Amino acid sequence: MLPNNALLSFKIQDLYLFKDPKLILLTDKCLDKDYTELWARNPTYENAYCDLFSQFPKLPQTSRTFGMGFEIEVESAPQLVFPGWKTIEEGSLRNNGKEYVSSPIEHFAAPIALSALYTLLLLWRGVKGEKIDFSWRTSIHVHLNVRDFTIEEVLKLLLLHTVFEKVLFRFSGNKRDQSIFCVPFRHSILLKSLSRFCAGEYSIGHLQSTWDKYSAINLSRLHDYGTIEFRHLAGTENIKKIGTWTGFILCLAEAATTLSLDEIIKVILSLNTTSKFDLFVTTVFKPPFNKLLTAESTKDFEEGITACKEILETPKEISVSAGSIMGKIIEKKTEESKRKEEERRKKSKVAQPKAGLQKNLGDFLIQPVKMNYNLDPGFVYYVDEENH
Repeated sequence: MLPNNALLSFKIQDLYLFKDPKLILLTDKCLDKDYTELWARNPTYENAYCDLFSQFPKLPQTSRTFGMGFEIEVESAPQLVFPGWKTIEEGSLRNNGKEYVSSPIEHFAAPIALSALYTLLLLWRGVKGEKIDFSWRTSIHVHLNVRDFTIEEVLKLLLLHTVFEKVLFRFSGNKRDQSIFCVPFRHSILLKSLSRFCAGEYSIGHLQSTWDKYSAINLSRLHDYGTIEFRHLAGTENIKKIGTWTGFILCLAEAATTLSLDEIIKVILSLNTTSKFDLFVTTVFKPPFNKLLTAESTKDFEEGITACKEILETPKEISVSAGSIMGKIIEKKTEESKRKEEERRKKSKVAQPKAGLQKNLGDFLIQPVKMNYNLDPGFVYYVDEENH
C-alpha cells in the first residue's frame, strides 16, 4: 500500500471509469452561437435574454478553466427542448415539477446558459399566463468537475467548505440547512468519515461509496460523473443570486487548487481573531465575493473551524500515515508537550534522581506517546503506552 502522501497526488480521473470518459465541455462561444440563432426568431426573447445576462455578476478570475453543470428545479414548469439543456420529470416536486439539467459546460459559459434558461422560463410564464413556482421544495444543484483534481485538492475543498458552510447556508436562503435533502456537512456523521480518511483509515473510494447523497456537499458522484455537487442553494428566479453562488463555488475551487494543504491547515488551526477571519475570507473569496458573504459574527465561522479541528484531531488509537499532515501535527504536539514539561521541570528545580533507580518524574507527567510501526500497511500507530 502506498503511503497517504503519495496517494494524495493521484487525480480522480486516475481512479475511476466514468460514464462519459471523454467529457466535452460546451464553451461560451458554442452556446452563444446557438442562442443567437434562437433569439433571431423573436426579438422579445433576445431583449429579455440581454437584460438577464446584464444582471449576471462577473465571475472571479481563475488560474484554470473549471467544468460545471447545473440542475434547476421548478414547479408548475414547462417541457423545454433547446440547446444546452434537457428537461427531466422530478417526482419529489409538485404541480408538474421539472428539473432542468445543463450539459457539462466551461465555467465561462455559465452566465450564457443560465440566462438563456431563465429567459425561456420567465417569458413562458408571461406569454402563457402560467405561474412557474420556485417553492420551498425546489433547489439548485451545482456540479463542479473535479476529474483533474488530485485527492489532496478534493480534501482541501472539503476543509474550506466546512469552514464557510454556515455562511454559505446563510446566503442560500429558505432554511435549506433544515432540509433532509441538504444536510449540513458539519452536522453529519461524515465528519468522522473524513477524519478517518485524514488518518489513513479510509480510502477515497470508501469515502465516496459511503457518502450520503443528500449531504450539502456531495461526493457520491465522484465515481461516475467525476463531480462534487453543491446542493445548498434554494430555488430562485433571481439570476444575480445564482451568479453570485456560482462565483462562491469557483472561489472555493480556485483556493483548493492554488493554496497548499499545509497552509490551509495552519490557518484553520490558528483562526482566533476577527482580523484573521477577515483576512482568510479575502484570501479564499476574492473581491467582490468576500463582501457578499453575510456573517452575523465570527461565530458563523467558529462552528466550521471547530468542525475542521474535529476532522484534523486524531485519537491516539487511530492509525496515521508516517508522512501525512496528521502525523506531523501529532508529532509537533508531542514535541511541544515535551518542551513545555522540560521548561516546567527546570523552573521547579527538582533534583534529578540517580540513573537506573527510578523513572524521571517528568516521564509520568508527560505520558509520552509511543510510535509502533506496522510495516505491512505502512501506517504509524500512536498508542498511549500506559494503556497498551
